[in-house]
Amino acid sequence: MISLRAAMQASPARLISVAPAVAHVQYASVSRPDCPWLIVQGDADELVNVQDVRAFAARFESPPRLVELPGVDHFFHGRLTDLRIQVVDFLNAEAR
Repeated sequence: MISLRAAMQASPARLISVAPAVAHVQYASVSRPDCPWLIVQGDADELVNVQDVRAFAARFESPPRLVELPGVDHFFHGRLTDLRIQVVDFLNAEAR
């Protein structure tokens, strides 16, 4: 979530958030970055509730792309390849 706050000043070309701890920070003052934005979230995350991330993403007029990986925990144990695929696909699609 630090990267989201930094994006408000840095104006990145793209932003990727992985399992953002949306329930632990005040986001009322956070604006959507003006760039393509990907959120990757596991639906079995024991630290970050997937419903909280869905609600967070939906609050933006132009919501970020949210990818939910089934059976994935907070640390992506045994599923880092799935995370990599989502990130690389996003970067490649946005580069076109």
